[in-house]
Amino acid sequence: MGLFHDLFGKSSKARRREEAYAKRQQNQGRWDDMTGEDREDDTPEPAQNDVIKALSQELIARAHGGGSEPEVPLEETDAFKKFAASTRAQAAEVKAKNKAAKGSGGPATQVDYDKLIDEIVAETPQDMMPIGNVEAICPYCSTRLKNKPLKKKKCPKCRNEIQVARRPTDGLRVLATDEQVEALEVQEFLQSGEYEKQVWLLKERMKRIKASGEGFWRCDAGIDARSVPIEAFYMHGKVVAVGSPEEREALEILCIPRCIGMPVAFHGDPKFETMDDYYASQRYERALEIYQTLPKSMKDSEYARELRRILG
Repeated sequence: MGLFHDLFGKSSKARRREEAYAKRQQNQGRWDDMTGEDREDDTPEPAQNDVIKALSQELIARAHGGGSEPEVPLEETDAFKKFAASTRAQAAEVKAKNKAAKGSGGPATQVDYDKLIDEIVAETPQDMMPIGNVEAICPYCSTRLKNKPLKKKKCPKCRNEIQVARRPTDGLRVLATDEQVEALEVQEFLQSGEYEKQVWLLKERMKRIKASGEGFWRCDAGIDARSVPIEAFYMHGKVVAVGSPEEREALEILCIPRCIGMPVAFHGDPKFETMDDYYASQRYERALEIYQTLPKSMKDSEYARELRRILG
């Protein structure tokens, strides 16, 4: 803050602190320039938590009309300068690590995302087998019905809602369960060619992640979709390292047909991640929303049990 004080004058508190410090330095025989430009400081850098705590205390004090130097702008306070310096140091450290990994042929330069995604797609189930009952038979309890319904109707025996849908493989109208309807929608998505577009877009986004040189990216697993796999809940919001096994798990989620998720660039160090609580709340709220709207036929399913586990 030497330059600021040279231009605008020092506060009485600042002068008293500097006078006290100068007296201590003289008594110890170690007088240094008070601007700190030529003085070597052997004091270790404060921990990031201490820096953040100091800045928080300054902000709280200023909110109540106090602070160490209330007449000095926040940007010129010691707490803010230490916070800014600490943040710049962390960013430089992360950048240096990423550059070193890139220069040494590390994971950031070794991942061939086109090849990796093609491998995952080849392993992703894309079943086009016929689904549903063409005849007037309940898909839940196999009870034969008097007439084949033209729209959804409750089974007179098991009381589950029989869904009526058009099967994309042959165009026939079939009676299906709630889960079978979702499978039919996936088949229609695959047959329409939309899945190829989904895979192409994922490859393009991963190329941009690779070009950025960053060592990490965040997985937005698309949990706002109408149909959400359980695996997507566990992966949503996670920061994954480039080239790691967890990265492949994230890509497997993003390769599920009809997934609307995407990779998101992450700049920084995962150790200082501050968005975990935000994504945790998103997972909880969406899981609760889906669980509350589950049809009766799925209340006791494995999917429902996993949702209850997420909800605690």
